[in-house]
Amino acid sequence: MAVAIFGDCVQLVPTLGKFDFIFADPPFNIGQDYDGYSDNRSDYEDWTTEWISACWNACDGVMALHGPDNVAELYLIAARQLRMHRIAWI
Repeated sequence: MAVAIFGDCVQLVPTLGKFDFIFADPPFNIGQDYDGYSDNRSDYEDWTTEWISACWNACDGVMALHGPDNVAELYLIAARQLRMHRIAWI
């Protein structure tokens, strides 16, 4: 049975144990307004490194990140800082 958990992954993921696979599809910081959330952060680059770090620390397998090219570049910067190894680009 699937369970939905809602909240900030930076705070939630470390409380959930280890994962074999993480797929992340974060907000892309494009200024889109959603119900209860504005996709516009002035700290987006630092926040991206923060959530990737939280997820990576909880990952015992593979982590896949989704995003447009400009966000993917931030993923690569964070990956280098965290000494992650990129397997493939899809």
